[in-house]
Amino acid sequence: MPVVPSPLGILPFAAIKLAGYTLAAGSIERAYAREAGPPVSAQPMVMPLLFGFVRTVLGIASGTALTIAIAVFGIGNASLFALMLPIRFGEWLLLVWWFYERRHPRGLAVQQAFLGTLWSFLLDVPAWAAWWFTPGRFYWC
Repeated sequence: MPVVPSPLGILPFAAIKLAGYTLAAGSIERAYAREAGPPVSAQPMVMPLLFGFVRTVLGIASGTALTIAIAVFGIGNASLFALMLPIRFGEWLLLVWWFYERRHPRGLAVQQAFLGTLWSFLLDVPAWAAWWFTPGRFYWC
């Protein structure tokens, strides 16, 4: 009988992803600032928390849709990770372009999307662990 993580586990999962993506936005900001030269203003190009929030919501929405599609079509877990790679890269590319590259063209979108994709996979470890170990798991038969 399979064990399903707690529905409440989405809260620590989302909190870890939000914190990690907000940190990533700060890193992207610094990369774009380095390419631009001396800052014109002390204001950030993008509010890191806004970027982190949008990335978290987009990731949870696409992850949920992908999980449902895999369940419906009976695809194995290995396929899940194979499909997540291009989806995550596309999400990062879209958001880096939307929040940074389109306003401040530097040619860094692909590089930052690649680094963001790796960061997403690294954040999966603590995020999924937090979800799995949140009290309230139940058995599904």
